Amino acid sequence: MTGAVPGNQHLLLRDAQPVADLSQTYADWAFVLAHVARAERVAFLSEAHYEYRLHAGSVTGTLRESIWDVPRLDEVAAPVADELFDPREAAELKEARRRYTVTTMLHAASQAGRTPLRGRVAAWCRARMSWGDVRAMWRDGRRSAAGSWALALFSMPAHRAAFRAYEWSKTRGKPRHRSW
Repeated sequence: MTGAVPGNQHLLLRDAQPVADLSQTYADWAFVLAHVARAERVAFLSEAHYEYRLHAGSVTGTLRESIWDVPRLDEVAAPVADELFDPREAAELKEARRRYTVTTMLHAASQAGRTPLRGRVAAWCRARMSWGDVRAMWRDGRRSAAGSWALALFSMPAHRAAFRAYEWSKTRGKPRHRSW
């Protein structure tokens, strides 16, 4: 593996054959991993080629019970990694996937209002986070994620406040949308 396998679904694929399990809300992540891992060539384009908007009714715009589909994707991705990569690379990929999953869940909980689901998701995240993870992410150059985890390990309310301020600063209070 000569670089990081993309950790999200914001990719445009040429000639992709649909193989995703559409019963899972976030099935596109496993779909992308399988296609990128099998591709002969992968190109990164820094300019945006599509735009999407997050709104209160979108799956990623609110915290819903479907958030529990995110950790299940690690189980879907693991056999793909084992099949397509040597054992060391597969282990690295699975560990990166685990950390990405926890970060995704942590950020989803940080956007939500005070609900029992937010509390369950936050507790799930903290149970899977460690200071060793923070140090490893820092060493790997993932300083933003390392800082986010460190703040969450120190204080979930402080993390939530910092995350919301960061999100607000990116849009200055406008509706969230991203270009990819």
